[in-house]
Amino acid sequence: VELTMQFIHDDEKIGRTQVVCDHDDMVRSRDAIEAHVGRYINSLDKAHINVTICGGGNATHVLAAYIGHHANTNCSILKCNEHFQSFKDALASHDNTIIAHHRDGRPSVEGKVDFVTNSPSEVIPEADVVIISLPANAHEIYFTCIAPYLSAGTIVGVMVAEGGADWAARACMGDKEDDIIFFGMETLPWACRYEEYAHTVNVRETKQIVNVAVDPPSERFHVCAVLQYLIGIPSASDIHTSLPEFHPVSNMLSMTLMNMNAFVHPSIIYCKFKDWDGVTPFPEKPLFYEGVDDFTATTLQAMNAEIKAIKATVGDRYPSVDLSNVVCILEWLRHAYGDPIPEGADMRKSMNCVCKESGRYSGILHVMNEVEGGFVPDASYRYFTEDIPCGLVVIKAFAELLGLETPTIITVIEWMQRMMGKEYLVNGRVCGRDVAETKAPQRFGLSLDQVMKRYSD
Repeated sequence: VELTMQFIHDDEKIGRTQVVCDHDDMVRSRDAIEAHVGRYINSLDKAHINVTICGGGNATHVLAAYIGHHANTNCSILKCNEHFQSFKDALASHDNTIIAHHRDGRPSVEGKVDFVTNSPSEVIPEADVVIISLPANAHEIYFTCIAPYLSAGTIVGVMVAEGGADWAARACMGDKEDDIIFFGMETLPWACRYEEYAHTVNVRETKQIVNVAVDPPSERFHVCAVLQYLIGIPSASDIHTSLPEFHPVSNMLSMTLMNMNAFVHPSIIYCKFKDWDGVTPFPEKPLFYEGVDDFTATTLQAMNAEIKAIKATVGDRYPSVDLSNVVCILEWLRHAYGDPIPEGADMRKSMNCVCKESGRYSGILHVMNEVEGGFVPDASYRYFTEDIPCGLVVIKAFAELLGLETPTIITVIEWMQRMMGKEYLVNGRVCGRDVAETKAPQRFGLSLDQVMKRYSD
């Protein structure tokens, strides 16, 4: 395979990459990915990188510690809400530093935050990289407020992409759409919780590999290199291995269809509470991941089969669209978490390995509200408000464009929307009164051919 690369430096932006490759299949090789990403990382030490993090939650704390740790970065945080001042004051009381502690034995990482603001005009024009670390239902707010200030060539990404992130970004960006480099992560790199607001965060778990989709695809190695440099941290067992490894995938449609949050979170909640009468409280909060039973595993497998049918149909009708990264849930779990999952393990065993036997996510409970007499499910939590309108509904909507039925996905959505008091589906179709809150292609007026054209080019 002949590969031509050129690394371009200019005074306004960090290096750009131009990649010409005869066979795109080569990027599926892990060794090839690491080799090409590595070439760009070697040049980033010499660059000055302005990074703006949008958010203020758990993942923002980790990003700030990692990014602010580099001597050649300027780390800013943009919070466009009423909590901006309290975050800024809390950070200032700790000398503007955030510390990430690691449960796996890696040393703590301390980073300096250079600036906190609620005004995009103060940080976005000079930003080389903008990372939106917020629930998917807040992405469009930030897309809209940063768009007027973006410079050509700025890398803008979301963590996590969820479903239809690229459709929403293009709708909000206006004439800036073709000027930026857009990326989306398939999953959060870490399981993390801040310990002291605006100061310390506990990184409980770091995934081995995180897939990243980039638009335009020609910038995929460059973007993965920037992410690897900024937020890859040496492994506890091998200081020469930086985790997570950021791997480029073919397109943003892969992100929409390979939305693990949308599969796993709603399925676990539905299977646990589907027979609840909506009134009687539970005496205690049940275990979340560790509570996966045979019925939950069967539901996940049925949902997985529906995703597989979507992938096969796209392959038949649009053979130039690469969805090779849309894999079964079991394969994804092994890809993300590695050794703890034995070959041949079924869905329930695999989930238990990730959670209980490996210590990952152990002890995490269902998110519930305390009421008189016990606890009830919290339908305002992101497993509802993010994973349904920005996850399962988007997948269902795309399947609808293809003319495919998705009975398991419909069942879970219908139960979840009743819990939320929302209406996304009516008679199994994406035409409810609250579709405007989703990232369904129908909301943006996109036909199937319009959706697929972007991924076929």
